[in-house]
Amino acid sequence: MVGWRLLAIALLSVAAWAAEAAGAKEVADSAATARALEDEEAMTCAAGMDQADCELSLRQLRAGQVEQQVAAHRAAESEALGDPSAEATQGPPVVERRGHCTADDEAIMAKLGGGNRQGSFPEAVARCGKSSAGWWSFNTNTMSSCLARKTGLSNECASCFSSAGRFGYDHCKVQCLFGSWCSNFCLGCSRAHDTETNACAGVPTPKVEQC
Repeated sequence: MVGWRLLAIALLSVAAWAAEAAGAKEVADSAATARALEDEEAMTCAAGMDQADCELSLRQLRAGQVEQQVAAHRAAESEALGDPSAEATQGPPVVERRGHCTADDEAIMAKLGGGNRQGSFPEAVARCGKSSAGWWSFNTNTMSSCLARKTGLSNECASCFSSAGRFGYDHCKVQCLFGSWCSNFCLGCSRAHDTETNACAGVPTPKVEQC
């Protein structure tokens, strides 16, 4: 008997809660309806306004409301998904050059190859370096022009190797002047400048081999 009473009390409580929720929803719907009616009432014609002017004015008001709603909707979407227009205006990424040599210069050097054979890139550097050295001075511009002419490198890229030629002239004359340019004695000195040369070029450069 007690169990049936508890069940009845529970059912009554659920019914009361449902009725309260339905009443709250009805109140909210009524408020929304009232606001809609107020908006419609606000869009009325002024006293004495021509009927055609009145209809045009109301259409303009309604169009303005629609535009505001569309703008608000787009703003909400942009905030949720991010603004794609920002990426569109940035354009393609800019590739930063690391040194003085371009991709075309890199291709030329790769085609000539390393080593010490005649026609290789290291041999062309050595030949132009020798022709640019005098008894009392070394002309880096002459070496850059020679290397650009013989290999097709840009002058800017060739200048990295003329700087290496200057280093060899200043520090390795004894080691390189009385022997082969690719001897261990000569290369053991001139290779001390390889780090600076590679940093200047900014691209892989062909490696010289000892002869």
